[in-house]
Amino acid sequence: MNTPRGSGPASKEQTDAITANRGGDAAGRRLGLQRPIALYWGARRRDGLYLDALAHSWAAALPGLRYVPVLSDEPWEGRVGLVHEAVLEDFADLSAHEVYACGAPAMIDAARARFCTDRGLPEDAFFADAFTFAQPSTR
Repeated sequence: MNTPRGSGPASKEQTDAITANRGGDAAGRRLGLQRPIALYWGARRRDGLYLDALAHSWAAALPGLRYVPVLSDEPWEGRVGLVHEAVLEDFADLSAHEVYACGAPAMIDAARARFCTDRGLPEDAFFADAFTFAQPSTR
C-alpha cells in the first residue's frame, strides 16, 4: 500500500489503516465499488488523520465505502482505542473478508493474530505493509 508520504509516515507519529472488504458482493459493484469497503484509520492524535477530510469525502461520494477514524491517545467525538480493536468490535466474523493493513509492525502482528484466531480470517486473506523507519544517515 502506498501513502502520500511514501512507504510510511515521515515522522515517528504513527498512523495505521485497516480495510476489511467483503468478497464478491454484488451490491458493492452496483454502488460503483468492486465491493463494499470499511476503511479504518488509526492515529494517536487528531492531527495524525492528515487526510481525514478527503476520506470523509470518499465515504460521502461512495455509498459502498465506510470510513472509521480511530484515535488512541486523544479523547474526541469519534472512536477511541487501537485501530485493530475497533475492527474486532465491528466484525464478529471475518471469514469472508480480505484485510489490507498498514502501520506499525506491532499493530500488524496484533491484527493478524486476532483477526485470524478470533474472527476466522483466512491467513491468505491478510495483506500487510508494516511501516519501518530508516536509520538516520551518517553522512
